[in-house]
Amino acid sequence: MGGMAMSTELEDVDALDREAIEAVFDSAQPDAGWHLKFASGEVAPSLVAESIGASLLVVGTKEHVGIGRLVYGSVSHYCLSHAHCPMVAVPAARDRDAEDHDQASADTSAPA
Repeated sequence: MGGMAMSTELEDVDALDREAIEAVFDSAQPDAGWHLKFASGEVAPSLVAESIGASLLVVGTKEHVGIGRLVYGSVSHYCLSHAHCPMVAVPAARDRDAEDHDQASADTSAPA
């Protein structure tokens, strides 16, 4: 069984937003057994709870550095430490682009 959890205050997601999110999810034509679930509460513990009995937990990452990491924590790190199934953390596109740029810079600065 698959799923996609979106943790937020349920009152903050009005009917039009829910319909738009559901339309995007449905347009992806997920396999049978996948479902969209809205949940409230802390994101990381909610995902860890959903990982019980799951085959794989996939989370996105967002770069939090300095005070941001202290304030917000790292959902992916928490899940990596507590998940009850294998986990994959997928970096945001801008994070991958920055890594590619860093690697390209390292490649061009290396001695021949």
